[in-house]
Amino acid sequence: LAAGASAASAAGPPTAVFSGVAQEAARRDHGYEVTDPARYDPALQAEAAFDSLRSLKDCWCARSRHAAVFLSFYDGLYRGLATDPGFSGDWVHELCGVAYPVIFKVISVDPSDDSFSINADCHAGILAMVSVCAQSAALQRAGTVEGGPSDRGTAAAAAAEPASRQWR
Repeated sequence: LAAGASAASAAGPPTAVFSGVAQEAARRDHGYEVTDPARYDPALQAEAAFDSLRSLKDCWCARSRHAAVFLSFYDGLYRGLATDPGFSGDWVHELCGVAYPVIFKVISVDPSDDSFSINADCHAGILAMVSVCAQSAALQRAGTVEGGPSDRGTAAAAAAEPASRQWR
């Protein structure tokens, strides 16, 4: 992260990497709108209290020590969604390729109980990266990328698939 952050920082302040789309999103309350979940369900009052205690830094990465990395990622995400709101183009895989090494640098998994910890100061940025890579994997699984399985959904493909899948 530090190498990517310093290289991007050399180009100017983190906001210099923003495109017009990302700048517009940043003007809209930093791309994050606080909503009161208790407005929809009174049972979510505890969530509302938790959210009110969180800082904007938790949800928007402009003050992160790795701001350039996260803001550059957000820029790619905003540009991609502006041109492909279906979230299914090749840009998803390219953006995941940028995010993948960052994710595995900051997330540690304990093999004894599969618990994990995030060693970053911008959890929303990591979650956005994980979401993009999950979408990339789903698109690959569906066979919508070049080189993906062309017989997905056919009887032969169904016969080759295990009857059930189990997540550990």
